[in-house]
Amino acid sequence: MFRKIGFHPRQPAMCSLLLAGVCFYADAGSGQDMAPNGAMKTPAFEVTSLRPNNSGSESMQWNFSQNGFTARNITVQKLISIAYDINYANEVVGLPRWTDSARLDVEAKMSEEAAAPFRKLNAQQQWKEIQLMLQSLLADRFSLKIHHASQKLPVYTLEIAKAGCKLKESQAEAPLYKAKGHGRIDYQKAQIGDLIYGLSTEPDIDRRVIDRTGLTGRYDIFLEWGTGALGESTSTGPSIFTALEEQLGLKLVAEKVPVDVMVIDQLEPPTPN
Repeated sequence: MFRKIGFHPRQPAMCSLLLAGVCFYADAGSGQDMAPNGAMKTPAFEVTSLRPNNSGSESMQWNFSQNGFTARNITVQKLISIAYDINYANEVVGLPRWTDSARLDVEAKMSEEAAAPFRKLNAQQQWKEIQLMLQSLLADRFSLKIHHASQKLPVYTLEIAKAGCKLKESQAEAPLYKAKGHGRIDYQKAQIGDLIYGLSTEPDIDRRVIDRTGLTGRYDIFLEWGTGALGESTSTGPSIFTALEEQLGLKLVAEKVPVDVMVIDQLEPPTPN
């Protein structure tokens, strides 16, 4: 299975953080060149190295820097999930079994010509550029070809609980994301979309979360729960489902809805170099 990845749009990127769900504005100096026909060229790394990792470890690490991307003991399945912001295993179809077993060390570096404008971008824009470069790497070294389709999948809808919403409009001057860790969310002057994102990147949530609260304000959101098996409380506190209802007056409802999925048309093992 994919382990979910998460990076809050307002937090800086950090080594070995799990990164995803970021915003990118193409007019903010992305450094992308134009193709002769006027289309935007997909950015790509200048040099990439892919080597087998036979350590036997289950741990994966990855990070981007000011001139490239590095990963240790990573699976191809994880590379795809990073490149395409895929948080859930059932939202990609047709992955060969070897993509979750073979492990690689990846060193990918961009040219100095590409790195100079890249360094002028903010963290969110840099990460989006790295994702596009990873997509190019996957197409070039793994012959990856994909298409998108709609498929009915299990999701959670976030709704107002029977007893009513307990969130209050924030009086803070500006948004502040105090904490986002496993078992805790602490946001100031946040929107429901921020809570949705926080929930969607939690290991205790195994499917996409869709907002059906109808709430449009900004709130101080504090949520704390006991981490553990899905839907189960632990010695450290209630399950995330119970905590949402007791602390915020919200609930997660299991449903099936049409979801955009990525379908693998072609994918081949790379030749190490």
